[in-house]
Amino acid sequence: MCSSRLLVCGSLVLFLAGCFDPIPPDTVTRPGAGEVVGAVTDQCSSKPLAGVLVTPQPVENGSPGSPALGDTTDASGRYALELDQGDWQLTFSKKGYQSVEKTAVVRSGVTEKIDLTVPPVPAQLPQQARLDVLFVVDNSNSMSEEQQSLAQAFPRFMNALLLYGFTLDLRVGVISTDLGAGSYGIPSCEAVGGDGGKLQASARVAGCAPPSDPYISVVGTTTNVPDDMVNDAFACIVELGTGGCGFEQPLGAALKAVDGQTNPGFPRADAVLAVVLISDEDDCTASDTALYDPNARSPLTSFRCFERGVTCDGAAGTPGPKSGCKPAAGGQLLDVDSFVNQLTQGRGAGRVFFAAIAGPTDKVEVGLDGSNLALRPSCQTASTAAVPGIRLRAVADALGPNSSFDTICVADLGATLANVARRIAETTIFSPCTGQ
Repeated sequence: MCSSRLLVCGSLVLFLAGCFDPIPPDTVTRPGAGEVVGAVTDQCSSKPLAGVLVTPQPVENGSPGSPALGDTTDASGRYALELDQGDWQLTFSKKGYQSVEKTAVVRSGVTEKIDLTVPPVPAQLPQQARLDVLFVVDNSNSMSEEQQSLAQAFPRFMNALLLYGFTLDLRVGVISTDLGAGSYGIPSCEAVGGDGGKLQASARVAGCAPPSDPYISVVGTTTNVPDDMVNDAFACIVELGTGGCGFEQPLGAALKAVDGQTNPGFPRADAVLAVVLISDEDDCTASDTALYDPNARSPLTSFRCFERGVTCDGAAGTPGPKSGCKPAAGGQLLDVDSFVNQLTQGRGAGRVFFAAIAGPTDKVEVGLDGSNLALRPSCQTASTAAVPGIRLRAVADALGPNSSFDTICVADLGATLANVARRIAETTIFSPCTGQ
């Protein structure tokens, strides 16, 4: 078929026109390479979107490198990229549409499929966006690199919001997932109630400057951080360390943070609320702290949270692959539906957004850690391993379309946070399809 292709050599961009045979799906022609294929549709009409430029950039040391050879979607909205194995950032762009970024892990000889929808640029935008964002950060002993990545990625979150052009009235708070584990004195969980959902705004990096309030405030060009360095202030407070309780309770911590009493002034009753959660474990918020009793029948490991908080086709508490896994109702863990109801109470689901960056749920397998049962990671990189976030995914599904769920196993969280910001704007602040 005849088409044009984009060749990028350093900063030189050349269009090569002529006839060529497209790479057939599921075919890899270069040794050591893999494929990314998919289809792009219009978010509002659900019709295939032709002419979308798909630009891949290798992720090197946590940052996108020089662009590689891209592709343009055909009349059916399809594209195909042959890429060297590794981490890649894909940018989908077309005039009149918002650019969308996706991350891909390319493996030799493997075809990964990424389908997505692209929203049009709205005809009208609000003059001001009143938004409170709560970052719920896992501070257990495996999260050091992920906290650093979150700090590095935050500028992409802010840039994505600012690109819309409306005046921001924004507050950003940070809490940990540590709510303790009852009064049993469990190591790393000794403090009864843990951090209790309180905003963490102390300087975590030597010489950095935190905000003057327990949260970061941005109103137009006015901020509560020194020299208006908002990104630096976020990096100053978000690296919470790795001394938190190993029984992570992000859902319970989020509810405490937004209950109207724990954190005066945050969140505001008249602002959109966005909860952005990052963890390499699933939620283990107990409705009964006996869940953490060291003298209970099962070993005191995080597998207890899966065994008592999730049901699968067949027994969850036996080794092997699992299917049909979903949160258990009426057990020792906080009911997911109860969480959704409490989070949206008084606001309405249309003014609440929930994002989880966690372990993907398409692979659930129970193995052994010594003689104890343990969940096997559902994703893994050189620095990150995460188990399936089944309860977290269920919350995202329940709050859809005002939600997102992304893997934590990426070298660069920048594209993930940028898309979270776009999703917040396009579902709770305005609609790209109606322009309201």
